[in-house]
Amino acid sequence: MTHKILLAGVAATALLAACDQPPATPPPPVAEAPLATDVGLAPATAEALPPAPPAPVAPPQTARAERYWTEAEQDDRYYDDRPPSYAYDYGEESPAVWLDGEMVRRVVERLVGGGERYYYYRAGQDRPYYVQDPYYGYGYNDGALVTVYDRRRREALDREATRARAAEAGRYLARSQALRRAALQAEQQERRRLDAAQWRRWQARQDRPARPQQPDRPVAQTPPPPPPPVVVAPPPRDDRPGRRDRGDRPDRDRSTDGRPQRPDRPPESSVAKPTAPDAATEQRERDAAARAARLKREADMKARREAAAARLRPPQRAAPAAKPETPAAPVARVLTPEQVKARADRRAAARAAVEARRAKVRADAAAARANAAKIAAEKAAAEAAARTAEP
Repeated sequence: MTHKILLAGVAATALLAACDQPPATPPPPVAEAPLATDVGLAPATAEALPPAPPAPVAPPQTARAERYWTEAEQDDRYYDDRPPSYAYDYGEESPAVWLDGEMVRRVVERLVGGGERYYYYRAGQDRPYYVQDPYYGYGYNDGALVTVYDRRRREALDREATRARAAEAGRYLARSQALRRAALQAEQQERRRLDAAQWRRWQARQDRPARPQQPDRPVAQTPPPPPPPVVVAPPPRDDRPGRRDRGDRPDRDRSTDGRPQRPDRPPESSVAKPTAPDAATEQRERDAAARAARLKREADMKARREAAAARLRPPQRAAPAAKPETPAAPVARVLTPEQVKARADRRAAARAAVEARRAKVRADAAAARANAAKIAAEKAAAEAAARTAEP
């Protein structure tokens, strides 16, 4: 009782001290990011979007058509586990955008009447590679329509049906570029972030229809429950008068350890019976599988980011080649007077030999000219004699 009285006195003293202090300024209210359920909805059909030219149809690529919705499904498995980067205003609606650094990777807008429209972008590209509405998926290659996927029939359309939907693909292409520009140009104060709880409420809302499974994604099937054990009734006992158990057949009525054995129960086996896994073991296995799948998705996204960064990185300039080293100047050689005189004599002899060769050349040329003059004179004399001898 004494302890209770002391505690009550301490509490009263603390309350009076708190009342004597001036009231603290209340913190400013934190504005919660509004959910997208309170904003306007986007037109559900492509015909209700602003007009745009039809998308050009690319040559058939049947072998590569499936990769568009397969890659989009991988992005969904990665981004559906985390809330969007932010929601922004676009007219009367607020689409949600997922960023990878400063690059837009996915944009989602809600539609009138329920459902959503998804726009998927590769890293560093301003045009989508895939656009998906509640009924069809459109695969693009650099702005050209490659394939159209029918989500209800879970198969790609043929070439004629693909060309027939080029107009819708063109409007979706223009819409995706406008949404991406608006997402990047939205001011910081206009970006409303959604936390994990708000994103879960977005995903759990009532007007969101179930998205059909892709053909390459196996549908998880629950294994059938095991059949109930079969209970075999014991054979009826023979109560005829004079019938008694025979004690001379221990191998039939008794076990090997001497214990009596019922005739309706088979002998116990020494092999351990398999036991069904408990709920905790199954949960641990599911958690391990989910963790492995998440690590694989994160590794794939990291590889994509590195590849995109490598494509956007400017080419590296080659390092300038090393300049050849200038050879060192030769060291001057000091000669003795005898060596200097010998070198001068050798140079004088060389000059004399050159002059002698030049004199010989000039003499040979003069002799050649004299011989030529002699020949010319003899020829002229012969011609004159011939003219004189003529009658």
